[in-house]
Amino acid sequence: MSWDLEDEYMWKSMNKSLIATLQPSNGAGYLMPSHNFDVPNEEKMLEKLLKDKIAGIRRNDGGNLSTNWDS
Repeated sequence: MSWDLEDEYMWKSMNKSLIATLQPSNGAGYLMPSHNFDVPNEEKMLEKLLKDKIAGIRRNDGGNLSTNWDS
């Protein structure tokens, strides 16, 4: 991850006239969970999915790397 926003190799600039046409948000985000969303279970499921994917990539990356997670 590079936070050097001036590095054109890592980041591409956006047309300033396009930025000027953007309207402020009304505060409602598209990623806001509904009140029916079971956050703790969803968090556990996503964590397991990410751990499985990362471990699988490391295991199959030719180096047969093991992955250990701390709690």
